[in-house]
Amino acid sequence: MKRLLVLVMLLVGACAFDTMNAELPKYVGQPVNDLVARLGYPSGEQTIMGHKVYTWRTDMDYVSTTPVTSTSTGYVNYKPVTLTSTSYVSTPMHLACTIRAVVNSDDRISSVDYEGNNGACLRYSSRLKTSSGPSDTKVSAEFEVINCRRIRDGSTTPEVETLSRQTCRRYGGTEVGKP
Repeated sequence: MKRLLVLVMLLVGACAFDTMNAELPKYVGQPVNDLVARLGYPSGEQTIMGHKVYTWRTDMDYVSTTPVTSTSTGYVNYKPVTLTSTSYVSTPMHLACTIRAVVNSDDRISSVDYEGNNGACLRYSSRLKTSSGPSDTKVSAEFEVINCRRIRDGSTTPEVETLSRQTCRRYGGTEVGKP
């Protein structure tokens, strides 16, 4: 079971990385607002050696729970008895993804790169995948109220709720229309 989970995560991650590798280079030479329109506001902004660097970062802790079944044989009144028990092993993981975009003096992206693991980068790759690429559109109103599909803490199924666009993006949701 654990091997299957790891295999599924690797396959999904490969898709996330394929999307990141294919889509992010399209933004080089484009206005940084195009990337902001796709990914949401960056997590950070700093100047390094005279160049402005925008950073998008997400990180989360995840616990994978795997059932482990064990069988043992004993004797009761000289007769063999087989006992089966199931315990659960929890494996904590830290998932993180960082995208960095370096912009020149006219706010056009001169280079973009990313690093991270598949679970966390999937959040950004799904936003890039829905894109037809960069355009000269302006960033939409972040505080517009929308319907947002997201997975809430402690749940495994997505819920649709009415949130501001900014809050929806901050928590990794996807827009599903206006209320």
